[in-house]
Amino acid sequence: MKPLTVALMAADVVGALLVPTLAARRLNEGTAAMSFHTMTMTALQMLAVSLVSGCCAIGAGYCCSVLAARVAKDMRDAIYVKSLDLSVFDFRRFGTASMVTRTMSDVVNIQVAITNVIMMLLPVPFIFVVSLTFAFGMDTTLAWWLVDAMAFLALVAIKAMASSPWAVFSLGMTIPIALIMGCYERFLRPGRVIETTILGFVLLVLAIVGGGMIAANPVLAPIFTLNAKQLVVALVLYSFAAAALPHWLLVTPRDYLSTLMKIGTLASRSNGPTFSGNLFPFLFITIACGALSGFHGAVSSGLTPKAIEKENQIRMIGYGSMLVESFTAIIALIAAVTISQGVYFSMNMSPSQIEATAGSAYSASASPEQNAAAAVSRMDVQNIEGQRMRVEWQSDGTVYTGAEALDAAAHDVGEETLVSRTGGATTFAIGMANFLRSYLGGEESMAFWYHFAIMFEALFILTTVDNGTRVARYQIGDLLGNVRRLRKFADPTWRPGNLITTFVATALWGTMLYMGVSDANGGINAMVPIFGISNQLLSAGCFMLVTVCVVKAGLGQYAWIPVVPLVWDVAVTFTADFEKIFDPQLGYFATASSLRASIDSGQLEGEALATAYASLSNAYLDGVLSVFFLVMMAAFLAVGLKTIVATVRARAYGDHLTSQEPFLESNWFAPSGLIATRLERKVQREFEQRHARRAELG
Repeated sequence: MKPLTVALMAADVVGALLVPTLAARRLNEGTAAMSFHTMTMTALQMLAVSLVSGCCAIGAGYCCSVLAARVAKDMRDAIYVKSLDLSVFDFRRFGTASMVTRTMSDVVNIQVAITNVIMMLLPVPFIFVVSLTFAFGMDTTLAWWLVDAMAFLALVAIKAMASSPWAVFSLGMTIPIALIMGCYERFLRPGRVIETTILGFVLLVLAIVGGGMIAANPVLAPIFTLNAKQLVVALVLYSFAAAALPHWLLVTPRDYLSTLMKIGTLASRSNGPTFSGNLFPFLFITIACGALSGFHGAVSSGLTPKAIEKENQIRMIGYGSMLVESFTAIIALIAAVTISQGVYFSMNMSPSQIEATAGSAYSASASPEQNAAAAVSRMDVQNIEGQRMRVEWQSDGTVYTGAEALDAAAHDVGEETLVSRTGGATTFAIGMANFLRSYLGGEESMAFWYHFAIMFEALFILTTVDNGTRVARYQIGDLLGNVRRLRKFADPTWRPGNLITTFVATALWGTMLYMGVSDANGGINAMVPIFGISNQLLSAGCFMLVTVCVVKAGLGQYAWIPVVPLVWDVAVTFTADFEKIFDPQLGYFATASSLRASIDSGQLEGEALATAYASLSNAYLDGVLSVFFLVMMAAFLAVGLKTIVATVRARAYGDHLTSQEPFLESNWFAPSGLIATRLERKVQREFEQRHARRAELG
């Protein structure tokens, strides 16, 4: 009976979630482009699923009742057996009526409670598993990439802050500073944005200065010196709180300030120093947010509605912010080229890459700086003067070379080491600090500017993680809300539902991140090689979605605007993906075959053998995921193209044929640009006066 009950409940959950999933798929395709046969078959499928699910629900209820009745029978039998041991005096003391009540009413209440508990709690794990399965099935590429992107970006921030008390303290202080800004703006001085900005900026500068004092204090520095695992736990807890707390309290003030400081400090991200293969296509898939980003296209709505008052502000806020992002990417490239090539490669090569490049010059007993200098010396790279690249760093008028240069660079920025600080954040911070010290503060300000850039780089990355977690929370809540017993999950104001869905979202990417920092070949590290391709594949999906919307709206003359970048993006990403799958030298499966041959040769032992096995698993994983992403995106593009052709043939245009909200004239006025014109200021004053009169009249 117990296995049957579990099976029936599982079938009931699958059916309850499958019906809205089928409906969502047809709505995504659009009813205008569907044939009557397709709609009929979908309706019959939904009807069949509903009938089966209903029968399973009835059967599950019956089985639960039988189980509860058996428990009640056992309780009554136990009471009866116990009553046989009672004397006449005991019966008089307890009372016959009380004994009957214990046997009848109380047992019935327990029986009903057992039935309700089984019916309500037992389906919960099935609901979560099936919901996530259907969510990934609806858009697997987006779902996996969302988790992958959050873990990857968090890994970049962790690598920049690991074992750095200055960075940990400065970044940690942004949380109470954001809380102060949120409360100041909402309760103390509503609408005083300039005052809030100045307050936050002053507090942040004090946090950076205080971080330097903390790092120099032998008592306090160990408290704020966190390793990668500890940072993962702290980051997961922070992201959970940020996604669960009201938006105005933490996320909005901190994101506003980080965006403002990003423009001021010209922060951006970069991906890695080297790649294998030709410039086309691999150069283009290593470029992330500054040029083309699927994450921005798919998740950019996280904060946009909070910033937009009117539709005419969308161009300024949406398109304008992307222009700033591209501009800061160019500045990041300039910052990178101001660094010595040897220092650049020393920071952006992983320990395994340093060991492989150094070859026989590598020594396990040598310092990381010595091994990095040895690896750079064996690289066949020349500078712009045609001379062989070497590690150089200038400090206080003295030019250091080799390992001494790396030690001097780390000392200047207040860190113990800069070797293998991959991810791009450290590279950008070193470049910006090296540039700014020439104009503001001199040599002594190097550490300040370095941690200034590190803090806002990490802060901006955490903004992305926060919004990804919040979007994932909304997706999980909407999906669970389709279940009749869990409809409250669809209500974003229901606090318990927010906490549960946020926990699930953070657990997904937090687990991958923790595995990544615990094992150099595990967790998110296993999927880092496919990050660029998956990001740009997602961009192609966004371009196709925009193209479909433009065509359905009857604006075909403007379709070339998303189509041109779509064609280029597809050409780049599909070419790169094909080469990484089928190329005999660059492909993942070719790498796996080479690793398998090394393992089978029997020449590897100990840690080398374990690393080879991990690399083999990662190569197969990346290869399979590359094939999967390619097939899924090809199918997505094919469906989009089919929808466009069907729309053009049927000549069915207009917003009424889409899921877009109908146009509604707004009664709210706001300036359309960053700086209001004289006419807009006049209209704004009249609008505020009329709004105030209406408020006085009630």
